[in-house]
Amino acid sequence: MDQSSILSRRTRPILTFTAFLFIMLVLPFASHTIHSNASPVSVQAAPTASPVIRLSPANVSVDPSRVNGTFSVSVILVNSPPINQWLAEVQYNYTVLKTAKIDYSNSVLGPDAQSLRNCIDGVPFQNCDSGSKGDQKGVIDVGLYILGDVTVNPPPTALLFKIDFNVSVSLPNLYSVLHLFGVELDNGALKYDLSNGLTTVDGYFNDTYCPGPSVSKVLCTPPSVDISVSPLSPSVGRRVTFNATTSSVTNYKATIRSYLWTWGDGNSIDGTDLSLPTHTFTLVCNCSVTLTLTDSYGIYWSKTVVVSVHVFFVDLAIGDISVSPAFNVYPGTPVQITAAVINNSTVPENGSLTINLEGKTIQGAPIKLFQLGAYKQVATLTVTLDTSGLTPRVYRIDAVVPPLSGENITRNNIKSAHIQLIDPLLRGSLSLSLAETTGLGIVVIAAVGFALIRLRKKQSVLNEPL
Repeated sequence: MDQSSILSRRTRPILTFTAFLFIMLVLPFASHTIHSNASPVSVQAAPTASPVIRLSPANVSVDPSRVNGTFSVSVILVNSPPINQWLAEVQYNYTVLKTAKIDYSNSVLGPDAQSLRNCIDGVPFQNCDSGSKGDQKGVIDVGLYILGDVTVNPPPTALLFKIDFNVSVSLPNLYSVLHLFGVELDNGALKYDLSNGLTTVDGYFNDTYCPGPSVSKVLCTPPSVDISVSPLSPSVGRRVTFNATTSSVTNYKATIRSYLWTWGDGNSIDGTDLSLPTHTFTLVCNCSVTLTLTDSYGIYWSKTVVVSVHVFFVDLAIGDISVSPAFNVYPGTPVQITAAVINNSTVPENGSLTINLEGKTIQGAPIKLFQLGAYKQVATLTVTLDTSGLTPRVYRIDAVVPPLSGENITRNNIKSAHIQLIDPLLRGSLSLSLAETTGLGIVVIAAVGFALIRLRKKQSVLNEPL
């Protein structure tokens, strides 16, 4: 038998198995490629981007239209879902700008749209609440809707309305922010606003100059305003913290002159050092909180966030505290203490947990900062107490979670346990050597034996007949 026949016989099973793998693995994919009538693979559409309402142009700085005292701004809708209603509130400096005309004839909702609200520069034409922010000088508050269960599908970029402004040309060095402080899109089933997935891009009019780093003057630019809120959805009566510490000025050698906070509930504060204020809302509301930051040149910028105020049950409680060992502890023995905090609230809560020795912080003991979800979520803290130097007596250990503002129950924010420290045996006073211990044992055994003999003998005497 020749060599080639032997190789052929040995390799035939391998080739057969390779062909089988090719048929099973490759041909199914090849068949989908070859046959043009194969069903296409469905591809899930990418999620729609969040809608945006912006002003165009966003920056009108010494615009050519400034010469004749007028300019126009369009309110543009981007990435909108299907809608049948929109609302927009634009705030501006009415000593600088005057509303000449509002035009929504080419609005995205089309010619069949009806006027929902129309309040311009303090003049309430339609559906304006007296005393509301929409019914004030320097505010445009307008909206349209379509009657019936009808919606439109806006293009990627669409027009809501157009504003024509008159400029006070007789006044030099003019500046005004055009701030979208309230916006809403609706289609009956969903609603987008500042508290739910809708963002805004403001604009400004400016012909004011500021010093420059290398030239005598440049056009001023507005500050950068940033706000964070904690908690974002508070309970009525709960203190809310607002943080604007990351806000900053943009003009050369400028400083922050004032923070003006308008809480959206009829109250406001204004001051030079209000980057970290607190406010307590006393009513249920979706309050539009606006910060207006002004620099030392009088240039300002605003930002609005919506705080949804509800009625919640708020309760942080100490669930348990354990001490080990707790009794007959010699000074110098390390003692482990563990405590747990439970969030009984109907909303997530942040807080801190500490373990103290009779009201004083245990040296080196950590503070547990926690973020707990609602409904019985738990965080624990374990510390080790060094008992060296403590006088023998009973000590109180406290686990403490500071009460939250507006907390419904505060009696369970502290829980106590105790630890007993005792005097150790003094060396030589009561201790015995091995010989002494052995001798003591012999004496004890002898005494016990003698007592048993006496008892047995006494019993026999009692049993003898008279």
